Amino acid sequence: MENFYLLFRKITGKTLSKRAVGYKSRNEIDEALFETVSRLFFENRKNFCYLKEKALEAAKNEKKDALIFSAAGYFCYVDCDFKKAKNFFQKAIELNPNDLEQWLCLAFCLRQLGGESGFNRIMLESEDVITEFIKGKIKINELSDKNT
Repeated sequence: MENFYLLFRKITGKTLSKRAVGYKSRNEIDEALFETVSRLFFENRKNFCYLKEKALEAAKNEKKDALIFSAAGYFCYVDCDFKKAKNFFQKAIELNPNDLEQWLCLAFCLRQLGGESGFNRIMLESEDVITEFIKGKIKINELSDKNT
């Protein structure tokens, strides 16, 4: 299987990367990866579907790469498969719990799935939620409502 990083660059002309923004940082979130995936969805659906398939394959084979899980989450989110997107963002968070962007992506997935309480908790109390998760006081699936 061709390396997903190389394939992503070959098709999009962009590097598969994102600047992680810590939850205590004042830096802006890097939306370049989400923007690239979104543009591809609207401008070249065939390449979008192909890269989505390859992202899902890479995520299935990769166990320790938060960026691969993020990319798979974005492809699923843009394609309105919010349940899969939620699962990928959760995996990215488990590997890199300080990355605020992944928490916000998870929150929006929960909202799309009807999980208003999880969405509100992450959006309104993100620093507390992330700190509790890092300390092991809460599990990530506790933020989901029963139906999400």
